[in-house]
Amino acid sequence: MTKQEENKKNFDTLGQRFRHCRETTKCTQAEFAAQLGFSTSGVVSRFERDERLPSAETLIKLAELYETDLHWLLTGQPCPALKNVVLQLQPFISGILADISQQIKAAQIHLVELQIGQNVMGQDNKTKLKQARAQLNSLKERYEAVLQCVQETGFLNLDL
Repeated sequence: MTKQEENKKNFDTLGQRFRHCRETTKCTQAEFAAQLGFSTSGVVSRFERDERLPSAETLIKLAELYETDLHWLLTGQPCPALKNVVLQLQPFISGILADISQQIKAAQIHLVELQIGQNVMGQDNKTKLKQARAQLNSLKERYEAVLQCVQETGFLNLDL
């Protein structure tokens, strides 16, 4: 499941969100308990079943250890301040993706032109062709890296 799908998943209770944090790290309840400073896994089990509420100290530690938004952990909703940041960054990120996409198209056209001229220009063109392929691959990697980051964070798909 992608982070984007997880963001859309409904976590109605604090226990469900608590469990989600543990499961995304692939920790057992015992490992999770130890990381949070508890000696037994039973405490984590009771938190996850909503039989016991974690202390503020435990929630803060959880948020810090697992880089989880404390507001989301408490409410199941994205942090309002984060919504504002996302709204401000969406056009910028979309612009970056559009710009890289245009560069990829231009590089593809340049590569085709070089391939067409390859038979005419000989060895000199082979170097240019190799450079053009490397540039195209680099642009594609950059595009994929930005896109992956956006998708993992759910940046462009938060329900606002």
